[in-house]
Amino acid sequence: MPSPWTFLIALHAIAAGYALIFGAVNLLRRNKGSAAHKVLGRIWAVAMYVVVLTSFGIRTIDGGFNWPCPVRTDVLHPDHRPVVGR
Repeated sequence: MPSPWTFLIALHAIAAGYALIFGAVNLLRRNKGSAAHKVLGRIWAVAMYVVVLTSFGIRTIDGGFNWPCPVRTDVLHPDHRPVVGR
């Protein structure tokens, strides 16, 4: 039976992959502001939130937090919400 760490790291890696793919596709699209652009942006934002939230459960081998911890808390700050309704 896989450990909970395995599931958490797999979820983190899959969400990061989605964020990379959808972010790159959205940046390379020519039609900015279209409905597809907004949907892709929301998928990217959800994937990034999953990446950040799952990163809190990933620890170092000795059980401590790793160095990006302050960066993760900054990403969750309310000022970093996507603009909705434009």
